[in-house]
Amino acid sequence: MIGMTIQGTRLYNKADSEGTKKAFTESKVTIEGKGALTERDGMKEKGLDKEIRVHVSGAVNKPGVYQMPAGSRVDDALRLAEAGPNADLESINRAALLTDGRQLVVPAIRSENGSNESMKNGQAVGTTTSGGTSRAFSKGSSSGNGNAGAIININSADASEMDKLPGVGPALAQRILQYRETKGPFQRVEDIQNVPGIGPKKYNDMKDMLSVY
Repeated sequence: MIGMTIQGTRLYNKADSEGTKKAFTESKVTIEGKGALTERDGMKEKGLDKEIRVHVSGAVNKPGVYQMPAGSRVDDALRLAEAGPNADLESINRAALLTDGRQLVVPAIRSENGSNESMKNGQAVGTTTSGGTSRAFSKGSSSGNGNAGAIININSADASEMDKLPGVGPALAQRILQYRETKGPFQRVEDIQNVPGIGPKKYNDMKDMLSVY
């Protein structure tokens, strides 16, 4: 009787040990699984698992709409669209971040007489049509006859450059800079209308000189 009791106790302890080990293993799997889901959720919250579409045109060999990972740069789009031999790569910010739904127009190198070497549908390469698209992603202003045709990057221009825009004086130039410092970079050229003192009429006068890249 005593021997049976001891044996039964040993069997019970072994079963209990295996059950505890199994429960611990299941608990560990559950925790790891929960951690993996949390990590994926974090990626979604940050937008790292999303893709964007960008329209690349201008002085490129393969213009078109490209689907790219979120967080891609202008240089990534240039590699896909294959910048042409006449592409003016020195005048654009190739490190700029791309956003969904943007049209990137690669400017062409200007000839000696100051005209653009390529035209597309009557429109000089390096500009975009209105209607929600962003202007050519110039690093700053480009040369021309006086200020005519100059492109001002409103995300990097200083007060003196802002002052070159039609209807913008020193006071309004400072308001633009203050708005940019407070709200962050302009996402679209149209967003400059959020600055107090710039209404639809004034924006219409300056929009062809604006860039956000």
